[in-house]
Amino acid sequence: MSFKLEEHIKDHAYYIANGLETNCGSYKHFNTSCHTAYFIKSGYKTQKQIDTVMIKILKKITQMTLRAQEKNGICINKKGQEKQKYRVRKIKFHNVFAVYHNEQANRSKNVNPHFHF
Repeated sequence: MSFKLEEHIKDHAYYIANGLETNCGSYKHFNTSCHTAYFIKSGYKTQKQIDTVMIKILKKITQMTLRAQEKNGICINKKGQEKQKYRVRKIKFHNVFAVYHNEQANRSKNVNPHFHF
């Protein structure tokens, strides 16, 4: 079975972050979900309350900048010793196509709330 990822993600999206509704080119797809029982245990009684929390989480994620240190070659210092060079790469999420789903594609509500990135 095959399907078009972009259509699947946009078809039943409850919320799309950053206003990135247009085709974003090729996708590297990742999704993650939260079990509904977690929200119930935490005192959230309605789907609207869960949606509000999930949208806040998604907005925070898409405002993040990660910093990752990576090796960037080897140099020789003044004493003739090899020294590992590093650089810090910033990964910004403000232009990531991020979507929140609170239902399945067939509009069934029996699904854990989840994000697609």
